[in-house]
Amino acid sequence: MVDQPAAGSLTEIEDVIEPAVSAVVGVGDIGAARCRRVEIPGQREHAFEGVVLMTEVCARLGIPVDIWTFGNKAQHLHSWETPISAETRATLGRVVQQCGGGTDMAGGIEAVTDALGELPHKDKVCFVLGDGEPNDERATRKAVRVLENQDCTVLGLGIGNSTENLGRFFNDGLYNVPVERIATSLARMLRKYFLN
Repeated sequence: MVDQPAAGSLTEIEDVIEPAVSAVVGVGDIGAARCRRVEIPGQREHAFEGVVLMTEVCARLGIPVDIWTFGNKAQHLHSWETPISAETRATLGRVVQQCGGGTDMAGGIEAVTDALGELPHKDKVCFVLGDGEPNDERATRKAVRVLENQDCTVLGLGIGNSTENLGRFFNDGLYNVPVERIATSLARMLRKYFLN
């Protein structure tokens, strides 16, 4: 007698989710200047706390995470095949102190696109976190479309007030997110795309 899969088991589900997440976080002048204003204290810290929390949650669920920053250029902080370690956490913590430069959002998204070919997972989501306008709108729109054409869902997360204009670049996302709600907003977006 052959055992039949239990009702609701993974072997019974036809469309098994194979998730992978990329996060691209802006660290340019706009973010640094806005963080210094009295009305948004700790904005960078909250943004990176949200990214660290997302990274920890994904690690516990076995979801690979790739983390990039963009300012004047893209910087790769954590690779999807590397386990989360104390060194990774320390690196993410130091980024908060290194904010400055331009807002080359397109360059950050292009870096993810180049690295995406290495991901063997079929359900790819890229979160783009920013608190201002990219320095090249046309290049940013193009970079988003190219990444979407590689079967990756690209989501915007506008941090702080007056970030609704970031919605022009992404098909979906959350904008005007208060700094203290970044972690819960990232969690809500992860849940929406992987559990619904």
